[in-house]
Amino acid sequence: MPKKVWKPFEQGRRALLARLAAGERLLAQGRVDEIPLGSGPSGSTYDYIVVTERRLLVGKHALGADRSRDFDITLDAVSSQAEHLEGHRWFVSLRHEPVTRVRHRAKHNVLWMHWGDDWSPIADTDTVLHFSGRETAAAKALREQLASRGVPGHEWTIKWPSLAGRRRLWARGGVAGLPRVAVLRSERDATDAPAPDQ
Repeated sequence: MPKKVWKPFEQGRRALLARLAAGERLLAQGRVDEIPLGSGPSGSTYDYIVVTERRLLVGKHALGADRSRDFDITLDAVSSQAEHLEGHRWFVSLRHEPVTRVRHRAKHNVLWMHWGDDWSPIADTDTVLHFSGRETAAAKALREQLASRGVPGHEWTIKWPSLAGRRRLWARGGVAGLPRVAVLRSERDATDAPAPDQ
C-alpha cells in the first residue's frame, strides 16, 4: 500500500522542484522547520527543503496553493554558519546576503494588545533551520556544500526568548526594524548582536 503524503508537503515539494533551473542538480530534499529570528521552534519540521549544488530552497508550510512565503538562498552568498545539537534535533544558522521574505505579524496594535493577521516583506540576513536530525539527507547535503565553499562555522548555545518576548517581536513584525535580533548566541555574535527580549 503506497505511503500517504500530506497534501501541503506534496504541494511544497512540487513547487520547489518546479523552480529548479535547467542543469541545476538536485542533491537532497526533505523536511525542515525554518524559524524566524526572535521566535522559538515549533517542535516539528513543517516546511520542505531542497538542496542543490547552487542553493537551498525552502517551501513554507501553507494550506493551499499560495507560495508567496517560499524563498531560496544562494549558497555562494552564505558568509558564515553556526550549528547546535539539542537531543537528536540539529539547528543551523546561516548568515548571508539579504533575502526578502514574507513574514507574519499582527495587523493591529493598541497598547499591549495585538490581534489580526498581516504579512509583510522583510529583508533577512540570517536564516535558522531546524532539522529532525543531523544525518538526514538534506542536512548532510547542506553541510557538505557549505564545507566545499569553506564557509566558516561555529557552535551556538541556544537561548530561546520567553513567550512574552516572542509576542513583542511578533507584534512588531519579527525582525522588522530590529538590528539583527538573535535567537541564538554564539562567539560570532558576542560583540555585535543584542540579546533577545526576555
